[in-house]
Amino acid sequence: MPLNSFPIPYRDTFDSTVINLAWSSVDSTPGHDSTVSVVSSQLTIVANGKDTYGQTFSGPLYYYLDEFAGRFLPRVNGDFVATLKIASQSSTGNRKSGLMVRNDMTHTGTRCLDHEPLVSEYGSTGYCTINSRPDLLNDFLWDANSDGYLESYNQGSFSAYPVWLKLKKSGQVFSAFTSQDTTAWIQIGSDTTISTANVIQDVGIYHSSIEDAVLTTSVLDDFNIVPLTYKPNN
Repeated sequence: MPLNSFPIPYRDTFDSTVINLAWSSVDSTPGHDSTVSVVSSQLTIVANGKDTYGQTFSGPLYYYLDEFAGRFLPRVNGDFVATLKIASQSSTGNRKSGLMVRNDMTHTGTRCLDHEPLVSEYGSTGYCTINSRPDLLNDFLWDANSDGYLESYNQGSFSAYPVWLKLKKSGQVFSAFTSQDTTAWIQIGSDTTISTANVIQDVGIYHSSIEDAVLTTSVLDDFNIVPLTYKPNN
């Protein structure tokens, strides 16, 4: 195992009254006023953030979006399968909550499309997410053009909460799945190559309200990450 990489398998059912110290914090929302806490043996994220996908217009300029808050495990080495239970989300809009993988979760950014030489801050590459939304849709989002922002997607759906999400990494190939019972998994889109993905990456859980200055809530549970070839002891 490389020096300082995070050891997996790792599971967190958030049964403690405090967040495990294994998790690192990230908040790229405009006010940096998110809260992440353990409530009733579940992880509750309250955050705003315009989006983690696409562009927004502000004055004469267009900006890429990369605004979210959550927790992550730093420097996970090699291939893995990560799963997460989404227990509930704020009930309106297309709030996004789920799993995120990135070379460096702390290196987020907003890049101006117009006058780019004057304002330019690229985000970290090797980037993809799978999320659920209150409109009962799932998004598998990834950075196909290697600029550190999410601009490509496939979409799936689910019928009710709770819903489980799965993200699998094999080399630089990522696959996203959703399930209502952790037994029958449905793939969202197809296996996707992200050529900028490093061997060692950060793996996290996140929430974005998809509205400026509006705090919304996501309740998450039962995070689990194992090596791709993991076989538990009987």
